[in-house]
Amino acid sequence: MRRALYMLAMVSTVGCSVPKYDGGDGEGGVSEGGWPDLDLDLDADADTDADADADADADADADADSDADIVVNGHYEGDWALDVSLTLIVVADGTELTMGDDTCAGSLVMDVDTGAEVQVQGLGSCLFNGGVGEDLAGTPGPFEGETLGAMTGDITANGTVEVELVRGERIEAEWAGVFGVDTLYGGKTGVIVVDGVELPEGSGSLVSVRIAYEASFDTSKISE
Repeated sequence: MRRALYMLAMVSTVGCSVPKYDGGDGEGGVSEGGWPDLDLDLDADADTDADADADADADADADADSDADIVVNGHYEGDWALDVSLTLIVVADGTELTMGDDTCAGSLVMDVDTGAEVQVQGLGSCLFNGGVGEDLAGTPGPFEGETLGAMTGDITANGTVEVELVRGERIEAEWAGVFGVDTLYGGKTGVIVVDGVELPEGSGSLVSVRIAYEASFDTSKISE
């Protein structure tokens, strides 16, 4: 019993031993007593914070300079495409018939004038590849459509393009665009439903046509 109490006392004495800080010599980042130099740690943290702030300021300045280099006004020319997925809905009983997918692709011209009443306007033309789009329209095209839009920010705009794709019915597809240095590009996805379409033509059968679309365009500035 005495031996157990003696061993417990020895363990307690060793476990409570704490090295004393003697003030250190101020060199090398560690004191003679083994404690770290806190001044060096604080200096390192300050340097890290300063570097992070400098990097953030530099990035912000670069972004601002990049936006300042973009002049949006001008005449743009390029390509556009309307990818469509077509579904027929029979009016009489609500039956849905999937027609399939097709693409109407062609050329696009756009004029941008931020001081005008209509800030973005242009004209697009496209042809179907000869699939279900041609079956629906009755011709592969070309189909022409006017596009109108407005600026939504310093280098962003949105608008619509109207194209007659469904046997005399014009559809209106939306787009959103971004300006780069001498470029304007963008696109958008959406769904349009055209009601009261007679298919086949002359049959007296009416259907609704659901058109899921993805519009995309890419143009370059040709002149100011």
